[in-house]
Amino acid sequence: MSKKDKNAKKSQKAFATRPIFLLIWKSIKEKKNQQQEPGSDYEYAKHIQEKKFRQVNYQRLRTEQLAKIPQLMRYSGQKLKKGITQSKQQVIEIEIRRMDPTISAVEAHGGAFAISNPAARRRVYTEGFPNSLLQEDLINQ
Repeated sequence: MSKKDKNAKKSQKAFATRPIFLLIWKSIKEKKNQQQEPGSDYEYAKHIQEKKFRQVNYQRLRTEQLAKIPQLMRYSGQKLKKGITQSKQQVIEIEIRRMDPTISAVEAHGGAFAISNPAARRRVYTEGFPNSLLQEDLINQ
């Protein structure tokens, strides 16, 4: 096989995969647009409450209470960082429990931990976590 034939095959492969990349980029853009819908905090709270419990660090947490935590933090003006210390996070958890006594200590800890930890955020708050909550109110980077 000559060098010319090999180059022709490579170019054919590139053309064959091009439509796939376009589909991938299109789906990525759609997901970003879907997550950035303004004013969807209430809808998101409904979405997260479809399951009764979520599990974080081997603890079962009620999703009804977890859905309230980001909104309570927004109202109180509390902010989290990705590498927040345990003592600072504990102050925020106490403030959350003071604002809403129905939230237990474990749920307050799980909710605050899930917001500050990206892996836990994916498990607890799933897709569709409003970017407005994430960028403006909850995390200082």
